[in-house]
Amino acid sequence: MTVLSAREARALLLGHEKGETAVEVSPDLGLSRGRVEAGADGAVFAEGTVAWAALREVAESDGAFGVCPGGALEKVQVYSERHRRVYILHPTTGAPTMLLNGFPMHRIKDVDPHEDTLRKVRTLLPVRGRILDTCTCLGYSAIELARAGGDVTTIELDPLVLEVA
Repeated sequence: MTVLSAREARALLLGHEKGETAVEVSPDLGLSRGRVEAGADGAVFAEGTVAWAALREVAESDGAFGVCPGGALEKVQVYSERHRRVYILHPTTGAPTMLLNGFPMHRIKDVDPHEDTLRKVRTLLPVRGRILDTCTCLGYSAIELARAGGDVTTIELDPLVLEVA
């Protein structure tokens, strides 16, 4: 699934305004980069064409938007009736974080959430044995602890968090 933030939307709009036929952006909040065709009606993704007007709205937002079939955009957020919480995928200058009722689940001031996780894991090296990671969230801790050699079990209370992740 293609997920766009304001940064990617602004890059697409700027490229379109300059008359470029394709613009390099990240279709997955920084995991990779690729060229997106800048068509007359909008930016062309595998899921469909996203209209320039819709990209302007994304460019002025602070959320993450998934590109749906047909080119429609949907904010990446869910509400848990069971836990009475709103989970929102929130872009940063690097790796995204998740907002839980508006509060970031990772450090985002002066550090990228992934880099913050790497720093924390380095304080635990060498990692040995079994590790229980509670509150999976976006999985940064579980992934990095497993890479460091730990046998990680991670749990998440709300399955909707995993849907956002």
